[in-house]
Amino acid sequence: MSIGDFCKRAVATANREMDAVEAAQLMRAQHVNYLVIVAESNGGTVPLGVITDRDLVLEVLAQQVDPRSVALGDIMTAAVQTARVGSDSLEALLLMANKGVHHLIIVSGNGQIEGVITIDNLIEMIFEQLQALQKIVRLAHPLERNKRSQNLKPVRGKYATPPTGSNQFSPGGTHSGTRTDN
Repeated sequence: MSIGDFCKRAVATANREMDAVEAAQLMRAQHVNYLVIVAESNGGTVPLGVITDRDLVLEVLAQQVDPRSVALGDIMTAAVQTARVGSDSLEALLLMANKGVHHLIIVSGNGQIEGVITIDNLIEMIFEQLQALQKIVRLAHPLERNKRSQNLKPVRGKYATPPTGSNQFSPGGTHSGTRTDN
């Protein structure tokens, strides 16, 4: 499944000049724990970095810095992890695991933001797929049981029991092979 099929298209964004207080207020208003720092380029929006609520705590509050004096561009993570909109969901999951990130920015072929995918999104997608598999298994067992019970026929004739000393049969009913359990 392509991540473009289930990524969130509404991305919470900010510019590099926004201060830490404005960022925290924006995160709260949009119910997110990250913002993608963006710039306009070639008529679209491209990612420059990411800032998380954890970044605000560790880089601003824990350092006892005035949050109004800190621009997001100064504390953002500039090594943005991106995936192309047509990337496979497993590929995205492996990239997130290998890079240790919880958010992956989804971009078009020219690098413009198309959406975002989070660990939570991937967990939801995998859970839905597992539920579909469980439904298949749950429905298949009664159908198989019903099919078998309707098609049961008594076994009669020379193939009902194997000839003495044989573990193989030829189509004509004659013994073939040698016994190996003597």
